[in-house]
Parts: sequence; C-alpha cells; structure tokens
Amino acid sequence: KNAQAVATLRKNVAVLWVPAQAAGKARGKKAAPAITKISQLAGRRIGVVGRTDANVNLLKVVLRQYGVDPERVEIVQFPASEAAEAIRNQRADAYLAAGPVNSKITADAIAASMRDGGTPKFLAIDSAEAIAQNHPAYEASEIPAGTFGGAPGRPEEEVKTISFAHHIVARRGVSEST
Repeated sequence: KNAQAVATLRKNVAVLWVPAQAAGKARGKKAAPAITKISQLAGRRIGVVGRTDANVNLLKVVLRQYGVDPERVEIVQFPASEAAEAIRNQRADAYLAAGPVNSKITADAIAASMRDGGTPKFLAIDSAEAIAQNHPAYEASEIPAGTFGGAPGRPEEEVKTISFAHHIVARRGVSEST
C-alpha cells in the first residue's frame, strides 16, 4: 500500500435504539411486541441514519453476530437531514446511527424518538468484544449514561456498543511537517 494513517480524526460509536411507543395505538390494530434486544430485529424495518454504505455494513455485522440474517430485515437509509422527521413519522421499528459520541445528528434523532413522555430503548451491543475480534476495524466501546441529555438521562445507564475510528490518511513519503 502507498498510503498510511497519520492521525485519528475522531472515534465514532454505533447507537442502536427503538423509539418510544406511541400511547394511543389505533383501535383494533394489535401492537407488535416491543423490541428489547437485537435478536428480535428479524422481520423488522431498521432505519439507518446517513447515506454511507459503511453504516449499513456495520448494521449487517451486528445483526449477523446475533444470528439475524440481514436478508430478513428491511434496511431503509435516511439522509442525516431527514432522520428526525423520518423517526417522528415512525418510518422504521428501530434505528442505527454512527458518529461521534457528541453528535448533534444522533442526539436530534434520539430526541425525535421521544413520544408521549416515553423514552427510547437503547439496544446494547454486548457482544462488542467478539465483533471486534472478528472485525479488526471495530472495537468494543460504551455510550456513557446521559450522553444524549434529558431527565432521566438518555441512555439511563451506560450502553455497550462498538466504535470505529476515522483516520487522516496520507501518501507514504509525505514529509512529517506536511
């Protein structure tokens, strides 16, 4: 290879969550069972914030780790600018965002998941160490309690997840001062 990473630009965390359920579901419609863990995502629609394939690939790695065939999940991508609106309009059953822990895009998307005073359910990626062993681009990480604001804090307690770094890359041979 003729390129090398020269600096870590930022560390991104994966955030996977289920919006709060709306209180008054339409009469006669049976509500789908609540999603509390990743293995329950089979047959569901998952919204991915951002248009990059990297986020979809990340989701597929996580799904496979939990025995969910990505072919059995409908993945819908939303540009970051449309994510909050898509979430408010309940366009998916669960969402994945990847970005810096202090990402305004992620915080806004999570805020849009609040409904009737209910708070979103964060899905822990508790097999993060195993994923990191099998996929060296990822590492085990956590989202600290209260990262996305609110009272009680969102999330209410630390959530295990995976992270990955964005690097600044330069051609080999570029001078140190450059």
